Amino acid sequence: MPVSLDAQHAPVALPYESSLRIAVQDVFSIAGRGTVLVGRVEFGTLAVGDEVDIVGPETTLRASVSAIERGRRLVETASEGDDVGVLFASVEKGADLARGFVIVKP
Repeated sequence: MPVSLDAQHAPVALPYESSLRIAVQDVFSIAGRGTVLVGRVEFGTLAVGDEVDIVGPETTLRASVSAIERGRRLVETASEGDDVGVLFASVEKGADLARGFVIVKP
């Protein structure tokens, strides 16, 4: 019996309301800098230094935002509709992060 892709990759259900949501579209590491999560700010604002939760189906990590890149430029803040790369210096390369995770404010 065929199963739709939507059923296989259901969005992460958050156990609480948040003032920020960034849907992660890609994850990669920069040697000596940390891990970058790429996505679009669906609602809310994000600033360098903010503490956020990175939430997945079975994993939640708390981390501080080290840098934000928008349009190949480093910026201090990002808001609704922005496509951004968010650098987390404290998140190790081996962390089990993937497309489909979300970044939210605790």
